[in-house]
Amino acid sequence: MTEEEHDIIMTLAPTTPGIIQFLMNKRNFTAEFAALVLFNSKLSMMMEDKTMGLDDQMYPLLYTLLEEELATGNFVWEEDKWWKSQMMLCFSVSA
Repeated sequence: MTEEEHDIIMTLAPTTPGIIQFLMNKRNFTAEFAALVLFNSKLSMMMEDKTMGLDDQMYPLLYTLLEEELATGNFVWEEDKWWKSQMMLCFSVSA
């Protein structure tokens, strides 16, 4: 593993544990490889844009988008999916 890959893993693993765990469980990736896959994705760039409001608490939705990107090379961001995930998050926190 290169120093750059190590730095990527150390940056992503604590901030995106849900997505990384899904990749490990569903695709049998190591934590290191899962972090690299996420880092190299378009989804990761979108998550870095704080104005989008995407964070790892939405990991089931984000994982679905990442799977779509891995399968097709792209994903479709639909704002209604985002609102639905936000509502589910609100209700799960207050319950």
